[in-house]
Amino acid sequence: MEKVIKLPEQTLINIKNLQQQYIHAIHQIGEIEVGIKNLQEAKENLLNQYKKLKNDEKTIIEEVGKQHGYGKLDLDKGELIINVD
Repeated sequence: MEKVIKLPEQTLINIKNLQQQYIHAIHQIGEIEVGIKNLQEAKENLLNQYKKLKNDEKTIIEEVGKQHGYGKLDLDKGELIINVD
């Protein structure tokens, strides 16, 4: 045999509010996780771009060094300063 108890209206309202807060929190967690995933992908893309730039820099330095010799580059003056011993 079961006994049925009618809960007070305020108790039902409190429980429903709690459920809505759970749903909202879960939704926000999902949005944050998607944001984290997007940031991780953006970071990975930037790291790949950085690696490519470093390789491009190395290539340019090697080309300039082979053509003109190795030294210090003054970009403002457009000069390559080579130590001659």
